[in-house]
Amino acid sequence: MLAKDTFTKVGERLQQRRKKDEEYDHNAYLYDDYAPGPIDENDEVLMEKLKMSKTVADEKTAKVILYSIRSVYRAKDRNKNLLLTS
Repeated sequence: MLAKDTFTKVGERLQQRRKKDEEYDHNAYLYDDYAPGPIDENDEVLMEKLKMSKTVADEKTAKVILYSIRSVYRAKDRNKNLLLTS
């Protein structure tokens, strides 16, 4: 009985997720002509938030790039060690 209930609940969740995905995809086509308005450069609070957001985004991007580079080098080292021990 537990397996049947779990299976049913998972199925319902998947259906809900699929429905939301379809709604999202459908609604995405409704706003193709959307263009944000101009930014008020005199709004100091907004400009500070945008600056901070850019800083955080730049830092996260740098972390992802460094992680990727390190992963590549670790993989190369692993492969090199495998070849040496073979």
